[in-house]
Amino acid sequence: TEYALYHELCHLAETVVLTKSVAYDRWSNLNPSDFRYDGDYTHNKSRDGSPWLKEGKAYFIDTYAMSFPKEDRARLFANALMDDNAEMFEASPIQKKLRSICIAIREAYDYQKDTQIFTWEQYLKKPIAPSK
Repeated sequence: TEYALYHELCHLAETVVLTKSVAYDRWSNLNPSDFRYDGDYTHNKSRDGSPWLKEGKAYFIDTYAMSFPKEDRARLFANALMDDNAEMFEASPIQKKLRSICIAIREAYDYQKDTQIFTWEQYLKKPIAPSK
């Protein structure tokens, strides 16, 4: 499906991002202080993620995003590429994470000076693209 393609595309892009950008170095600071990723897909299936999924205060797109940082980013990225998902990106913590992803991609792929607003940036409340 389209969503699965975007999710996996994020994983591919992340291999470059992790080597050419420092934007993810403090990713854990974007999460609540009492949160820890499961680091295990099986254990994650039984997790109660509801404290961090509250509407308007969400830190994650869904419980699966709580398994690993890379899945958190991939869920955000995939949803950012989909149409009609603005409501999903209303919460301030989600905005901060999306912003970090967008900055990381611009740094890693040398798009800092590109004035285009890329599709994955469409839900940022404050654009990061330089003015034309």
